[in-house]
Amino acid sequence: MHSIDDIIQVYKEAQNLIEQRWVAYRDGWKREGLKDLYQNVIRKAGHLKFLLDGGTEYDSSSKEALLDIINYSAFSYYKVSQGRPFPIKLAMDCPTSWLGLVQPLADFDWISASQALRSPTYMGYFKGSKRPKVINNRKMGTGDPIPLEDIKRVWEITGGTVLAPDWLGDHQKTLQSYKDCGEVFGIENVIGVVQGDSPKALEDCLKVYGDRVAVPCDVGSSREDPYWIKVCRRVLVVNALVGKKIHLLGLVHPVELSFYGECSNVESLNTAIPVLLAFRAQSMANYKGDKEASSYHLMDMDHPPIDLGVFRLLDSNIKELREHLR
Repeated sequence: MHSIDDIIQVYKEAQNLIEQRWVAYRDGWKREGLKDLYQNVIRKAGHLKFLLDGGTEYDSSSKEALLDIINYSAFSYYKVSQGRPFPIKLAMDCPTSWLGLVQPLADFDWISASQALRSPTYMGYFKGSKRPKVINNRKMGTGDPIPLEDIKRVWEITGGTVLAPDWLGDHQKTLQSYKDCGEVFGIENVIGVVQGDSPKALEDCLKVYGDRVAVPCDVGSSREDPYWIKVCRRVLVVNALVGKKIHLLGLVHPVELSFYGECSNVESLNTAIPVLLAFRAQSMANYKGDKEASSYHLMDMDHPPIDLGVFRLLDSNIKELREHLR
């Protein structure tokens, strides 16, 4: 080729090929996943190699294969540029005195049942909220589930969806908890938590749970495992949950979110990372997932009111995290 006009002509011919197939396929490529589009690029490249190995370099078949590669590459580029069909929704834990500033920056309410029972102010805030709510059963300071009757006391005041108590690696106890919650709150108001240390345990959970499930950050791992091990294991579990709406229960490290670009069923996430880092005057860029303990042990729910400097850092941390949620 000797000029830009020659390159333009190639793209015109690629566009003509799309138009020729429009009658049969229309914009069906938009319904294909990015992985499928990538596979089509690879498949067409493989076909082109087959033609070249057979000595066919300049006929209409090789030309059409090249145009297909251009088109599928363009479709793939479009998908990548668009990002996820919708951002992952964000919820955050925060101290009682921070509620009025932090919660409006989240997409839905994440209620600590143990803190609601301790603080009338905390309970009152969420009672008056009109946003979607999820009630978390973990006790701040220990991470242990609180009794079902205590969760019910909160639910009767705030309403919302209840996250069923779970136990790391014990899917049988976790499944029974889900069933017990269903009897108390109505199964449509309960989110089951995936637990277990084997594919069979995962399958047992999916047979019982509804269409929305929560996947904890340490599923299949021990609490002592480094963050990259936890990330890999949860990514594998999430990719196996076809047909389920997924809530990511906690976040080990923001890098994990890059693996969910094609998982449009990953709908929501709760994390305390932006708040915890604001406690320490740190930014998201300095976060080291393998160095941090669980938020249940670190979150000071009675922390003093936020000042302007800390709020600016917190707001910056949240914006940075949201870049990973798109």
